Amino acid sequence: HALATDTQLKYRGIKETYRSIEAGSGFLVTPASKLVADVSRTTLAGNRWLQFTVGDVYSLSKRTQLYAWVRYQTAGGAAQQAAIWAIGPAGAGNRNQGMVMAGIHHGF
Repeated sequence: HALATDTQLKYRGIKETYRSIEAGSGFLVTPASKLVADVSRTTLAGNRWLQFTVGDVYSLSKRTQLYAWVRYQTAGGAAQQAAIWAIGPAGAGNRNQGMVMAGIHHGF
């Protein structure tokens, strides 16, 4: 998969551009298990973040999957801290952040 985002943000005469590029792929290990990986790079107002994700999606049935992901993000440029979307900022001065996420998807 691939995704590119380019958004102009304007507020009280200040204008910034949010840009994000993401690419990834999945590989069927077995008919029920799919390994996934992606990388993304995001920039905003001189800040930049690089994020890597690897994981597995395991199908229990056509409608139900278990998933487990490991995500790592590093901040650069003017960014003083990493901020993974699911857990928020890493804390002042911490440019690296990681997380493990697991769950279940079920379609109705």
